[in-house]
Parts: sequence; structure tokens; C-alpha cells
Amino acid sequence: QRRVHGTLSECLFFFARSVPAPMPLTIEYRMPLPCTVQEYLRGQLYGVARHSYDTSVRSTHGERVDILVNEPFVDQQGFDKGQYTKKVMHIGRKLPRWAQAIVPSKATQCIEESWNAFPHCRTQYRIDFLGSAFWMTCDSMYYDNDVGTKENAFELKKDELAARSVDFIDLADKSEKEADFPLKDWRARKVGRGPLLPGWFAEQPPVMCCYKLVRVHVGLRGFQGKMEKMVQKLAFRDIILEGHQNMVLWMDDWISMALEEIRALEQRVQVRLKAINAGEKPADDCDELFP
Repeated sequence: QRRVHGTLSECLFFFARSVPAPMPLTIEYRMPLPCTVQEYLRGQLYGVARHSYDTSVRSTHGERVDILVNEPFVDQQGFDKGQYTKKVMHIGRKLPRWAQAIVPSKATQCIEESWNAFPHCRTQYRIDFLGSAFWMTCDSMYYDNDVGTKENAFELKKDELAARSVDFIDLADKSEKEADFPLKDWRARKVGRGPLLPGWFAEQPPVMCCYKLVRVHVGLRGFQGKMEKMVQKLAFRDIILEGHQNMVLWMDDWISMALEEIRALEQRVQVRLKAINAGEKPADDCDELFP
């Protein structure tokens, strides 16, 4: 029965993915954060490593992240140099029930490639099963002493600006999905920051702003508009909101770490996840690093 469902859904997807898309759904997210840009570099790397670890090791829903490559790069994607990563994210259980019912398992393995030339980062996502019918890109820029007021941070052309919408995210806004996050009680005691109340960024330095320009294309007949909106929300907005809230919550854990220490931590996590995903007992234990 599972095989019949898989074969049917695969046939439906091959039929549906022949639709050309005129323009990807483009949203620019703007998110003020209680740190400097240089602090954010370390906090972001720490948060991504910890999230990858938690997703693969502590998740009870079958999600996992395979880290395939994490190494320096030179002269790629228009950047002089930076850090390149390649991951495979198994995302099937994160989809809504209606999507799980029609999406074949091969279409739930998402490849992420990222070129981090801080303070500019470019990330591309694809699902090989869908070919050109699905892609997503994210360009990120970071600015000190900024609360999200730059109207064209990515120097978009006139037609791109017309197609772009802006989504301003306040981590302390009670209406947000992760409203149970204890920002009102949060304190980063090592640096004397917090709590964060709605509108905090107008009164509490330091402050920086994270700008993320996300383009999503889903060329699937009958599903294009709905799927593009779903991907923007579930596969991006909800994730960056939760991820940045956690980065702030964990600030006392990473704020005193040097960049070299965090890079070493990334390597430990990569080795451990490779062993776990291969069904082996890892020689290294990261639990003491992520309490």
C-alpha cells in the first residue's frame, strides 16, 4: 500500500511540475537583534550547529540533517572568500498533513548550499526529485545600528522592488508564532542585556538588523501559489524566527566563545552526526556542549 501511494504521488508530481513560473514569490524579512554584527557572526554559527545537532539527535519526529561539506571557499558566487557548507535536510515530517499525503518521500530531501562571505551570505535550496520545478534562494545582509529602515538593502532593480514584499519581524511581538519564548524574562547576564519587550530595539542598544531576501519558485500545476506561500512560511519564516529567538536565548552560552572555538564545535557536530546517521556509536559526545 505504501509503494502504491509512492508510485501514484510520483506520477502526479511528474505531471504537475511542467508549469512555467513567471516570477518567484519574493519576500524581504527584516529582523532587529540585540547584538552587534560581529557578535552575530559567532551567535549564528553556534545556533546553526546546535540546531543541526538537536534536529538529528534529539528530535522525536524523524527529521535529521546530514552535513556533507563545511570548508573554506575562494572566488565563488561573486564572493572573494568565505565558508561553504552543503547539507541534506530530511523535512517530510515538517510538512502539513495535506502535503504529506501527496508529496513522495524523494521530494522531502532538501539540499542546502551556503556561501558565507560575512556580512553577506547566499544560500540556495533545491530538491533533486523536482528538478527546476522547485528552488529557493536567500541573500542575507547585516548592519550595525540599524532597526530595519533600509528600503533597498540589496540594491534591487525597479521591477524586483515592485515584486518584493517586506515582512518586519519583532522577536518580542506577542502575536508571533513562538510567543511562548520567554523574552520578557530573558537576561544575558554576561553582557547585561534584556529583557526584550515589544519595541525594545528603539531603546536598548546594541542593535543590529538582519535582512534576508528570499525568493521561492514552485512550478507545480495547481499547487504553485499555495506551495510558494507554504514554503515561505513553514520552511523559512517560522524557522528563522525560532532560530533567532533561540540564538538570543543561548547568548550566555556563545557570547564569550572565540570564532575558532565555534568552528571547532562545528567540526565535532559534523563528525558526530555522520556517525549517528550511519547507525554507528559516535566516539565524541556533544551533550556537554549543548546542555
